[in-house]
Amino acid sequence: MSLFKENSYDIVKLYINQIGITIFSMFLYTAVPVEDDSLFKTLRILVSVFSILFYLVLVHNVMWEIGAKDKIRQDSGRYTIPRFKGGFIALFANIPNLVLALASVLFCSLYLGTGAEWCQSVFAIFFLIMRFHASMYMGLVQGASPASPGADAGSAIYVDALFESVWFLILPLVAVAITQLSYWLGTKEIKLLGFLSTKKPDDK
Repeated sequence: MSLFKENSYDIVKLYINQIGITIFSMFLYTAVPVEDDSLFKTLRILVSVFSILFYLVLVHNVMWEIGAKDKIRQDSGRYTIPRFKGGFIALFANIPNLVLALASVLFCSLYLGTGAEWCQSVFAIFFLIMRFHASMYMGLVQGASPASPGADAGSAIYVDALFESVWFLILPLVAVAITQLSYWLGTKEIKLLGFLSTKKPDDK
């Protein structure tokens, strides 16, 4: 818990970055007509990919600077760098994503297995919140799915919904791994995105 308290500011900062990208991606999605057409599907995928890359660049810059600052502290003998600090911070920042996705997977699976209407209703709530909460993933996930959940209550629709929910669970974990890598690169002062001119932080 001490690691959580020490890094609560950075956890909140990463989460706020995600909310900003969520709003940004939803704004971009509104410019693409909601039609079942290959061109519009492709545009939604491109919007999603662009939003995800933008989000990961932001995360990379934040965590690289944290890692570089921790290296300065360690070199001065005032700090020992935790091995998985970057991943730990990202995991806590992604808890809302993971909880929503896990709940969607669980209740969708229960509905498909039992046919209980209450499971369908609970799933629909979590699924809707999940898609809006991490909307930068939505276009990419929908593009990989043969169909999207709609008015049709057929089991095939919910199999696709389960497929989407699983991807909404996997993609935040990919972001956690990239965040850990970015932090590690910062501790080694290795710049992958040098063209963004990430400056070396001051010792504080």
